[in-house]
Amino acid sequence: MGQINFKAVAVKIGEDESVYYIPRLVYYSTIDSAELIELASKDGSISKSVIEQALEAILLQIEELMLNGHSLQLDKLGTLRVSIMAKSQAEADDVSLEDVKRVKVHFSPSSDLKKKIDSIQMRLTENEYKSTGN
Repeated sequence: MGQINFKAVAVKIGEDESVYYIPRLVYYSTIDSAELIELASKDGSISKSVIEQALEAILLQIEELMLNGHSLQLDKLGTLRVSIMAKSQAEADDVSLEDVKRVKVHFSPSSDLKKKIDSIQMRLTENEYKSTGN
């Protein structure tokens, strides 16, 4: 089971920019492909070079498939797909390419990953904003 830390972060909300505090996750680092390959090769059953070649081939296929309208179900992780944000029209004949406002990548986690995320232990780290007790 994993553990994720969060901290209180000040944000300004509203026209008067009142300060409120919200929980925000603490990210430790971003793991790049090279580090992922290193971690995957730690058990020694597959060499780093084989993992690197396989990952490169898989990533190229993911990119190519997504750019050609496929969604990708990545078993235990979830599904990746390209989606759009668009303006609606009252009539089907009025729909055009100009209605598309943004193209983005959408990720839907698998039910297995959702269950694991729901079971993560959360811990509040040191709070830099101390209440004054007023």
